[in-house]
Amino acid sequence: MPWTCPACARQIPVDDAGRCPDCGGAKTSWTVQADVTRAMRVSTARLRLLVGAARAATELAGPPRPADAELVEGPGWVLLKERARELLERGLRPPPAELVFARVKAKADEPPLLQLALHRRQGESLEVESEEQAMARAPDDPQVWELPLLLVGGAGEAPAVAGVQVLDVGDAPAAAAALEVRYGKRSRELELRVAGQGEVRLRILGPRWLPLPYLGATLESESGQELGALETDLEGRVCFGDLPHGRYQVALSLAERRLRVPVSWAKPERPEQELLLLEAKQLLGEDAPSQRARLAAVGYPGEAAALEANARAFQEDQRLSVDGIIGPLTGGRLRALYGA
Repeated sequence: MPWTCPACARQIPVDDAGRCPDCGGAKTSWTVQADVTRAMRVSTARLRLLVGAARAATELAGPPRPADAELVEGPGWVLLKERARELLERGLRPPPAELVFARVKAKADEPPLLQLALHRRQGESLEVESEEQAMARAPDDPQVWELPLLLVGGAGEAPAVAGVQVLDVGDAPAAAAALEVRYGKRSRELELRVAGQGEVRLRILGPRWLPLPYLGATLESESGQELGALETDLEGRVCFGDLPHGRYQVALSLAERRLRVPVSWAKPERPEQELLLLEAKQLLGEDAPSQRARLAAVGYPGEAAALEANARAFQEDQRLSVDGIIGPLTGGRLRALYGA
C-alpha cells in the first residue's frame, strides 16, 4: 500500500521499505486490508524495566551498574531508608539487585523524558518525571538510555544517592504495590516487594559448649509479635531470613519452659551469633547447682537465688565484663580455677 513520509511528505507507492528513500524518515502508519496485509508484530522492547543480578554494593564514585553487571527480569525492591543510609555512610551505593533500571532505546542526543508512577495498595499514586541528570547511556548498548531507580521507604527523609533517581514510597514500605514507567505510548509495570537483605542466625549451645538440637525457636518483634518459628538443627543452628533491618528477640522453648533473648539483624555474610545457654538452666532443666558449686568452690557460696549476685561478684574480682551471666569467658575462668 502507498504511504506518505511524515518528515518530507513524499508519496511512496509501496510499503516494502520501512523508511523514506529520500530523507530516511521512518514509516509510522500502515493500511490494513483483509486477506492482503501481511502479519505484523509491533515490538515493545523499546522500553524495558529490569533489575540487577549483582548483590554487591557499588562504590559511589563509580557507575550504578558496572559494564559487566547483568540485568534480569523480576520484581523490584523497596529498600528501607535506614539500610540505604548505612551504605551511604560507608561510601557505598545499594547493589544493582536493589535498583530498578528503566531502559529506553532511543537515538536522540538528549535523554528521553519518562513518566514514573508509583502505585500504592491504597490511596493515590505518586507521579513524577524522570530526572535528566540520573539518566545515561547504558554501558552495554550505546543506543539505549538507562535510568537507575532506587525505591526507599520507612521513617525519615529519603537519602540522595549519586547517579540514581530516588523515589520515596513513604513511611509504610509494604504499601507500595507497583512501579509503572511510561515512554510515549509504551508502558511497563513492575511488581514491588520490600527488600529483606538481613537475617538472624543463631547457634544455640548448652553446657560444655555442646550444640542443642531440636530446640524450638520463635522469632518475635520487639513488641512480641510472632514472625516465625523453627527448630535448631543437629548443630544447634537456626536461621530466620529475609528480614528488614531492625531489632528482634528469639523465644527459646524446651518442653514447657520458655526464655526470650534479644538478637540482632545481620547481613548474610556475617557469621551466626553464638548463644551460650549456661545462664538458662531453668529453661533446659539442667545443672544450675553445678554452677553454684563451682562458684562456692572458689569462694562465692550461696543458694539458687544468689547465683546471679555471686556471678557478678566473681566477674568483678576477675576483671571480667560484669553482667551476672555465666557465659563463655566466665565459664572458662571458673573451669580454669575449679577444674572441669
